[in-house]
Amino acid sequence: GLHVATTLGAFLASACALIVLATVLCWPVASALGGVPLGRFVRTCVGLYGVAVGTRSSLACLPPMLDAAERRLGIPAEVAGLALPLGVSVFKYGAPIARILGAWFVARLYGVHLDTGALVAMAAALSALSLYTPGVPSGGLLVGAPVFDAFGIPPAAIGLLIAVDIVPDMFITMANVTADLTVTAVVARHVPLAPSGASATTAAVPT
Repeated sequence: GLHVATTLGAFLASACALIVLATVLCWPVASALGGVPLGRFVRTCVGLYGVAVGTRSSLACLPPMLDAAERRLGIPAEVAGLALPLGVSVFKYGAPIARILGAWFVARLYGVHLDTGALVAMAAALSALSLYTPGVPSGGLLVGAPVFDAFGIPPAAIGLLIAVDIVPDMFITMANVTADLTVTAVVARHVPLAPSGASATTAAVPT
């Protein structure tokens, strides 16, 4: 029991620390590449973190993200209305960090040896599966069950991760919100929009 608790505690501390670091790294990217003042972007994200923590769902965060992108960051509705729903659907920025670490920790707990090649392959598989993860609490854990089985990790180990997933999943959702807003800000700055009233066909023709 103590070994399990120690292993899960180490996983929680490592996962949360890495996800927070990945989240903070998005802030200067949004400022440098997206042209959004750093202070404004951070305040906007912090204002959304309450929803992220409370719901643990990227989908639930979408409506306030759309509102914040348009009203607080000045992102055109045409860009926010496309980039944010797409990002929420497929861009699970924080999920691979927690899922890969979780798989590694439970593999050690169950005595499953994974060499470097197996670790790289497992990380690639879990990262790819994150694109298909539903934006609901702990959705990525169940999606990763076939990967656990393929690498000799008992799928029952997912039950241990689910038991403590409420904590890293909060941080994962915060990271996803931050990353989606970062990408949207970068797209808004570097993708030109058609003039108001112009048709899509007209906008596509070079002048």
